[in-house]
Parts: sequence; C-alpha cells; structure tokens
Amino acid sequence: MGGGSSPPPVQSPDVTSAKQQGYNTQAAQANQRGSMVDQTNPYGSLNYSQIGTSSDGTPLYGSSLNFTPQGQNLFNTLLGTQQTAGQQGQGLLQGANYGGQSPTQAIGNESSGIQGQLMSQWLQSQAPWLSQATTELDTKLKNQGLNPSPTATSDPSTWGAYEKAMGQLRQSQTMGVAGAASQFQPQAFQEASTLYGLPASLAMQLSQFGSPQSPGGSLVQTPGYNQQTVDYGGIVNQAQQAQMEAYKAQQAANAEMISGLLKAGGTIGGAMMMSDRRFKTDIEMIGQLENGLPVYSFKFIGTNEPRIGLMADEVELIHPEAVVEINGVKHVNYDQAVK
Repeated sequence: MGGGSSPPPVQSPDVTSAKQQGYNTQAAQANQRGSMVDQTNPYGSLNYSQIGTSSDGTPLYGSSLNFTPQGQNLFNTLLGTQQTAGQQGQGLLQGANYGGQSPTQAIGNESSGIQGQLMSQWLQSQAPWLSQATTELDTKLKNQGLNPSPTATSDPSTWGAYEKAMGQLRQSQTMGVAGAASQFQPQAFQEASTLYGLPASLAMQLSQFGSPQSPGGSLVQTPGYNQQTVDYGGIVNQAQQAQMEAYKAQQAANAEMISGLLKAGGTIGGAMMMSDRRFKTDIEMIGQLENGLPVYSFKFIGTNEPRIGLMADEVELIHPEAVVEINGVKHVNYDQAVK
C-alpha cells in the first residue's frame, strides 16, 4: 500500500510473557495475603504469621491453632474414639485371617457348608411328602395286582412293572432334589462371598472413621480472597491490533492520495512526465502504489521545487509500455504506469 512511516512495533513475546508472569505473581501474592485472616470461634482460634519468602518474592505463612478448654476436650474425645475404631478395625482383619488361605478356597468351603445347611433344611421339610408319595404309589400298584418281583435286582432288566413304576418315582424325586440344590448353590455362594468380605468392609469403615483429621479444617473456616489476574497479553494484543489497523488505514489513505496525484497530473505536469533518475536529486521514497511501484519525492537537478513521481527504470520492470525515451531521456506515461 502506501505511506512513508514504518509499521507499529510488535512487543517481543518474551517481554509480554515476563510482564504477564509478573502480574500473575502479584495476583497470587494478593490472594495469599487476603486469605491469611485470623479466625476465632467458640472452639478456638486460628492465627497466621509470615515465616519466610519464596524465591519469587511470594510471602510464606504458617498457621497455629489454639483450642479453648471446651474445644480441647472435644478434640481429645474425638482422638480417643478414632483410636478405638482403628484398633477394632485391626482386630477384625486379624480375626478374618485374610491370606491364611486363598479366597477361592475360603468362599468355596463356606459356600458348600451353607448349601449343605439349606439342602438339609429343605429335605427335612420335604421328607414327609416324599415318603407319602412312595407309600401312595406302593398301595396303588398293589391294588392293581402289581407286586414286587421276587427275582428283581438292582439291574433294571430284571424289573417287573412294580419296580419300574417305583423307579420312575424315585428318579423324579431325585431330579427334584437336584433342582433344589441348583437353586441353593448361587444363594450359598453369594452369602459366603458376603460373609468373607464382611470383616474387610467393617474394618475399612472403622479405619476411615479412625483416620487422623485436621482440627482446623472442621473447627475454623478461613475465607478465600480472589484477586483477578490482569490479562496483559490480551491488552497488548488488542492495542497492537488497533495500531496496525490505524497504520493500514493511513497507508491506504496515503496510497489513494498518491495515486490520485499521479493520475491527475497536478504539479507533475500531465500524464507524460520526464522520470529519468539521472535528472533527479534529493530522492526519497514516500510510499508505493497498489501495483508495487515505489513513489518518491524529489527535485529536478537545478530546481528547488519538490515533486512526487516514479522512476522510469522501475516502471520498465512492470509496465515497459509506459516508458518512452525522448532524446535520450526516459519519460513515463502515468496513466499506464499506475494501473
């Protein structure tokens, strides 16, 4: 575009970063100082004092908690309760003997015992019904004239009608027992797993209750102070963008003014003008056209009148058709050169 002034300078990222870090440090220090507020309540008091300074100048504080007699008694009671809970949790884990045998073995043995108890209870409840069903079938078969075969053995091939009917009943009852066992097995396994993990679960709850706690955290609440950080980088970026936009606008205005002067002729004397560098002095670049040609202020040798224009040797590189040599002196057709 145009204009003789330089673009606005851009602040170094290192400088911006260093200043932003400085503002961040100041905000952090203000937050710390604002939060170190002495507190007092019926349980006691919390007091702060500076104990040193970090390498970046941030003050370091220490705190001290002082209980009232009533608060001290409550704290001592809490510690005693926590100690008891911790000891009880330890006792539960030792009694559970975790690690003495594998979990699979421990749960399996417990599960088998529970399943056996459930099956025993079920069989006791079902025994009268099973016996009654056997008696009823025996009576029914004998009433039908079917009696036990004297030659029957455990081999089914020796069975008569009586033995076959009774065998079907026993098989049906056996399958009923097996079905009950299959239902009891998941229930027994779940119960055994729960019993196996119960000491660990209770011990964990007791240990959490018995873990040390910060007395200041539960007895004294310190308000926090929030100092917002200055966005120095954003401010610098906005300022530089504004300066750049102003610079571009000025350059555009200068380019438009120069282009207008060159097209209109004005003081330069019409569309065709002697533009040979050899006949000019005090040459100074003041901008450039949109096509990239530099625009200069100058004086013709032997005169003191300031002029604005182009250099023929540079115009030849872009618009050679705009340069005409007359009597050994190069002239420029500005109507063509400024396109």
